[in-house]
Amino acid sequence: MGLLTSLWGCGQKKVLTDNEIEICTTISYDQSIAEELKKETNSDIILLPEISEYGEVLKTNDEGLCSKIAAEQGFHFVIKNKEHFRSKGYLLFVFEDDNNQKYLATIKGTNEFEILKWRQTNGINHGLENKDVIAKLENWKSKYDFAIVGVAIDWLQFQFTGTRPKFETFAKEVYEFCPDIVDQGTGDMPTLISELKKADGVFLWWD
Repeated sequence: MGLLTSLWGCGQKKVLTDNEIEICTTISYDQSIAEELKKETNSDIILLPEISEYGEVLKTNDEGLCSKIAAEQGFHFVIKNKEHFRSKGYLLFVFEDDNNQKYLATIKGTNEFEILKWRQTNGINHGLENKDVIAKLENWKSKYDFAIVGVAIDWLQFQFTGTRPKFETFAKEVYEFCPDIVDQGTGDMPTLISELKKADGVFLWWD
């Protein structure tokens, strides 16, 4: 039995390359986290890029991991596995770079708003800095349960996970904070309310 187990173990396919293992070691990252990402994306595991204070994706590296993925696949995986990764001390999310490429990504931590701080998400064209976006979401988080699933420089997406708002009232707050969601999106408030209920979450973007 021991021999059979040993032979089976030797036949297992290696998930990470030597370089990817070295990346995990360099930033003291749980290797199993990288393996889970790669099994889902089938793409290379790379270091997460640093983000400037203006939200620009830099060529230098940060202490996180990411891997290219199609948007819908990424969002589905994040929603399904968010709490699993958090239980290990990692925040899972999708991020978009300056070329609209999506990545499945993780950083160390358990506070959702660290994701927004890292990406420097803002609505600067509407006078909203990163700290303003975080403050609004912290206010909503004090009343409703949700998880951040995707971020870019000028958009973010979150899904409700527990206590939901009264969408008819909440839609007015969302529109006041992010006018583009109606003015360049749903077109009217009734449609916004319907979309919020259907999505069970919110996609905020500032053009």
